[in-house]
Amino acid sequence: MNKAEQFYCHGSGWISAFGNGGFGSSPRFSNEAAHFKYPELQAIIPELPARFGRFDVYTKVTFTTAVLALKDAGLLGREGKKKIGIVIGSSSSVYDDDLAYYESTRDAQGAFASPNFFSYTLPNVALGEIAVYFKFVGPTFCVGNDPANPGREIMPAALSLLESKQCESILTGWVEVAQSLINHETYPKGAAFAVLSLIKTGSVKGEFVFDHNFRFSNLIEG
Repeated sequence: MNKAEQFYCHGSGWISAFGNGGFGSSPRFSNEAAHFKYPELQAIIPELPARFGRFDVYTKVTFTTAVLALKDAGLLGREGKKKIGIVIGSSSSVYDDDLAYYESTRDAQGAFASPNFFSYTLPNVALGEIAVYFKFVGPTFCVGNDPANPGREIMPAALSLLESKQCESILTGWVEVAQSLINHETYPKGAAFAVLSLIKTGSVKGEFVFDHNFRFSNLIEG
């Protein structure tokens, strides 16, 4: 990938304990235990996913932040399949769910293992909920995330998918919600996503270059 190649941001969104917003706002994140401030999704999308009420925190934060970014990009429509990919980064991932599921298996030789916890022990589950709901058919996967510079390490994978034309646009960003890690206070709590492409259209919010000065927060602050 040519790391100096320019790309375009069509919209972005974020959520934290301090609030939520889109492109042009000033996101704030905390390293403390977070009770996230969710927007009223019923006012943004026509209906919630069928399993929304059973979503774990990781999936709820991921799906909600995706909705905010897609709304900002004008991509909330659900008609027809869309060649949009998803690449999300996380260091803490679904650790809380993994731990909760393990705890549920400790009694009676696993006879009471929680199927609800088990269904959210993979971070890709959250991405699958987004892809199914919005009919995205591009590549979808999770990568790591550097909590010292959230979102930056995800960009090479996201831009490579665009350059190889595996998708026309890509939803990318980072999410950190785990509270059970020993060093969880080193992680910013929340999520920040952006919709990127290599094509300039009337809906473009900003034009950027990925180089050594790049910060993912630029895609939100403008």
